[in-house]
Amino acid sequence: MFSVSLGHEARIAIVPGVQAFNLVVVHGEFGTGSQITARGAPGTFEKPALPGRNLTLRLQSLNAEQLSIDARGGAGSPGYAGLDGGTGEEPGCTWGQAGRGYNGDSGGNGHDGAAGAQVRLELPQSFPAERIKVNVAGGAAGKGGASKGCIVYRADGGKPGRPGEPGLPGVAGPAGSLILQRL
Repeated sequence: MFSVSLGHEARIAIVPGVQAFNLVVVHGEFGTGSQITARGAPGTFEKPALPGRNLTLRLQSLNAEQLSIDARGGAGSPGYAGLDGGTGEEPGCTWGQAGRGYNGDSGGNGHDGAAGAQVRLELPQSFPAERIKVNVAGGAAGKGGASKGCIVYRADGGKPGRPGEPGLPGVAGPAGSLILQRL
């Protein structure tokens, strides 16, 4: 147990992780605009988004204009963009007719956002509830990948291929929860 003093616009950042993070503070002094963040990491094309870090915070005494905690889930990554369609065959000297262009690929689907964190706050009875601001929203859904058209050799009889379809967006992550216990 120890004391924590955060200045104006100061941050305590807790990295994403699987294990819950527990912090017990005897006395806290939080300056204007200060915040504790336990946000999940955004996803990439190769890795899924990570959820907000589950957090238990016990403040036995607190002096602050506002207690602000951001424990949102990580945002999903966008889908891959589709590929351009191929060029049709060039017209031959004998037949003079071009081949049809190939269709463009559809975009990939966006990836899902991650869940918001489970936050447990243990605060003094005297700290007003209207000065507690906790964000445990789920991560935003990844956007679907863009579709692509096709590049076609122009000649009589050569028809263009069809453009691909855009990918579908991912699903937003579920919201976390807040449990407020008064000391």
